[in-house]
Amino acid sequence: HLAFGLGAMYLLATIISRRLLKKYAAEKIICFGIHLFLGIALIGLLMSYFKSTNLFLIITLSGLMFYAAGTIFPLSMGKGMSFFRHIAGTSTATMFLVNTLTMSLVAFLMGFINIHNSIPMLWVDVSLLLSCLVIYRGLMRKHL
Repeated sequence: HLAFGLGAMYLLATIISRRLLKKYAAEKIICFGIHLFLGIALIGLLMSYFKSTNLFLIITLSGLMFYAAGTIFPLSMGKGMSFFRHIAGTSTATMFLVNTLTMSLVAFLMGFINIHNSIPMLWVDVSLLLSCLVIYRGLMRKHL
């Protein structure tokens, strides 16, 4: 049931992001989303130092990180593919390859983390969101 709920959070985020695209530009949603979810991850990391074995905290923050992935990834993929309009099929395949490799690496690393302590898991989430922020500011913003 937990995996279904996390998948539902990802799906909900993609639906809400699609609705937000009617009112706001993708760049604004991506920028706001990265900063918002990085703040949530940092607050969760701080909270986990006080309640590191709280299962409710782990499940809630995991759901929020799945929501963050559902918000950031589809919009970033669309933005990244817009740089290569002349090779749309190749850029789609490349984006999904990068996504699959990243998710595989993260899943591999998360497999070594003890579930009874939320601190290492949240450090992985914070580092992934920080890398999103660096990529957004370093690569995407230059082309906007």
